[in-house]
Amino acid sequence: MMPTVTRWCRCWMIMLLVMWVPTAAAQTEATEGAETPELTRWEQAQADVEVAFEKVNDRLIPWLFVDVSFGLFDPTLESVEADLSEAQARLAELEAVPTEQQDPRALRLARKTVNNLTDQRNTLQVKADAAALLADDDAIAAKQAEAEAAGEVALEQFEAEYDELKSAAGATVYSLPLIVVFLLLGGVFFTLRFGFVNLRLFGHSVAVIRGRYDNPNDHGEVSHFQALTAALSATVGLGNIAGVAIAISQGGAGAVFWMWFVAFFGMSSKFSSCTLAQMYRRISDEKHHHKKREHVLGGPMLYLAEGMKDVFGKAFGTPLGKVLAILFAVFAIGGSLGGGNLFQGNQTFAIVGDVVFNQAIEGEDALILRVEEGDATAAKELRELRTEAKERKEDLKDTYDWVGGLVMATLVGVVIVGGIRRIGEVTSKLVPAMCLFYVGVCGVIVIANAGEVPTLLRDIVAGAFSGEAMAWGGLMGVLVIGVKRGAFSNEAGLGSAAIAHSAAKTDEPVREGVVAMIGPFIDTIVVCTMTALAILITGAHLEGSAGGFTNEGVGITASAFSSLAPWLTVTLMAAVFIFAYSTMISWSYYGERASEYLFGNWGIWPFRVVFLLFVFMSPLLSLDNVITFTDLLILSMAYPNILGMLFLSGKVAAATKDYVRRLKSGEIKTYAEERAAVEGQPSI
Repeated sequence: MMPTVTRWCRCWMIMLLVMWVPTAAAQTEATEGAETPELTRWEQAQADVEVAFEKVNDRLIPWLFVDVSFGLFDPTLESVEADLSEAQARLAELEAVPTEQQDPRALRLARKTVNNLTDQRNTLQVKADAAALLADDDAIAAKQAEAEAAGEVALEQFEAEYDELKSAAGATVYSLPLIVVFLLLGGVFFTLRFGFVNLRLFGHSVAVIRGRYDNPNDHGEVSHFQALTAALSATVGLGNIAGVAIAISQGGAGAVFWMWFVAFFGMSSKFSSCTLAQMYRRISDEKHHHKKREHVLGGPMLYLAEGMKDVFGKAFGTPLGKVLAILFAVFAIGGSLGGGNLFQGNQTFAIVGDVVFNQAIEGEDALILRVEEGDATAAKELRELRTEAKERKEDLKDTYDWVGGLVMATLVGVVIVGGIRRIGEVTSKLVPAMCLFYVGVCGVIVIANAGEVPTLLRDIVAGAFSGEAMAWGGLMGVLVIGVKRGAFSNEAGLGSAAIAHSAAKTDEPVREGVVAMIGPFIDTIVVCTMTALAILITGAHLEGSAGGFTNEGVGITASAFSSLAPWLTVTLMAAVFIFAYSTMISWSYYGERASEYLFGNWGIWPFRVVFLLFVFMSPLLSLDNVITFTDLLILSMAYPNILGMLFLSGKVAAATKDYVRRLKSGEIKTYAEERAAVEGQPSI
């Protein structure tokens, strides 16, 4: 617990200063520029926040997302140029076909492939040119001497240009972040270590979730089902809607396969973390309306801090456990503000704004008919009208983005003040209903195009091992994209869900681990697959997708829905809003528990205020900055968590073996059987 209020204030002030300093620096830089256009205070604040996120990302990414590929997986400039020539020839063939016989989807895919390969070629060309310049030592020395002679300003300019050259020479097309290796190998290790528990106890998990083993007298705050829905509400969200769209747009259909891969092995990672969370949770009494009730603090913070003592002893285990626990708690707070907050609010406003502020184009249907007849003038007029409509829509979104942030912050605040019990009550109703609703809508798209599903599934598997660039570098790019988006979608290995599952009422830690491992299956293998099929069937991830939505993130999924029926975008808007809402309230709990671990009870309410401030800010930021900040903080949680779980895997393996033995022998009974045994009556 927190020893003094002063210590808490000091810690929170440091965290706020870390965020404010880059912002202040950005404001200074902006005011120094003589030709900077005049901005309102509100526009200046938005620009400052953007620059602040860019600076934070630039400083931390090299440390936390170490590239362990070292350029080994990059295609060569020659191979990319050869692939580009083939792609351009293929595009020319498709465009040469008479308009009425053209395949729009094939054309869009061909254009996207040409654009991707062109970007790769340009990156590799710049890299080659920079390397050639750096290799000329005499020219570099001459320029440096000239700059030194010209004065300090010229020397600073030379040093900046030299740094840019070195950066360009070391640029890579495809990288393999160390965190991706951590997540992949961690999931595979736990699956083998626990004897494929994700398959062996799958059926038992369903029985537990149905409530057959719920004992209301067990210690905890919520039921197994409520704990699962609270954890699912944090994962079944925009990672499934916008995240899948981003994965497919960046890595093609093959990225979906690697999302499945992560989910299958991630089930064992989640089983491990949630079992440990129950083993090491801390239960205390708290007053609520003059009555005592149990309060649970659990998750990686606790099992990292306490578990290392069991493995290494107090002398070495205490400092190691504290370091890992504090690291995790800091990352969890950052992750709750980033992926659990900014990304959700940003993408929610993107789709809501697209639907609410959509600008109708007068005579659009007539123009489309003329375009289909080959009228070039109509095509040009339609493009201009659509551009104007899009600009008007974006202006309206920029004008009212603060309203969206205020509404979301208010709705989130109403729930999070009630803690995990209130969150469990809300999510246990919202999550199942919205999952069924969303999967049902995607199912309509899939069923309407059922004949294409087998081909698309083959494309997903084939694309996983080839990549759109048809090179080893392309394969690595697809794998990394799929793993990153898969980890962000189901959070397996990150340890976040363990915080919610630690609050479940049970006296069997393994039982809660069994419940938790179903999360990645529902989240990724069911919900993400339905999203992916809907996008791939409609070709919404390609250029020129339907509905006039932005061709990034959630706009891609909206285009998929719009291609079947325009009114379906309204249902998607509702699904996005509710998914994002449930995700934000669950992640607020994760960050709150991490803040409680670091600062004691004094850290709870200030964190809630900061969290709501970030909800308000979320619509004001660009998608690129939000995604980068999200990946940075969410995925970083895996470093301390997986490392600690590797050391503690022996305890989980022993507990699992004992639980399975007792389950098979009949020692473990359902709650109905236990009551019947006590009352001396046969169970039903």
